[in-house]
Amino acid sequence: MAKTNTEKIEELSARIAEPFPLINYQLGELKKDIEELKQLAQKLTDSTHETNRRLAAVEQRSSALEKHSDRTWQVWLALLGALLALAVAFFKK
Repeated sequence: MAKTNTEKIEELSARIAEPFPLINYQLGELKKDIEELKQLAQKLTDSTHETNRRLAAVEQRSSALEKHSDRTWQVWLALLGALLALAVAFFKK
């Protein structure tokens, strides 16, 4: 089976680090740092997805409220028109 580039790099890093304990230690620390960064990136990605989900819910609610507001405004305008028509009819007599 062919090795991936990552596997080749890890194998070469291990070969180079064997005779040098300090390099081996630093390599281990760097791998820990990489894992921590991966975890942090995953948390940020999850947080972004959650924020996007909440934003979509807020936009949906906002749209529903806007429609309700428009309907309420139309009812008030219709009522005002009806009252104006009644006033004109009343004063014409």
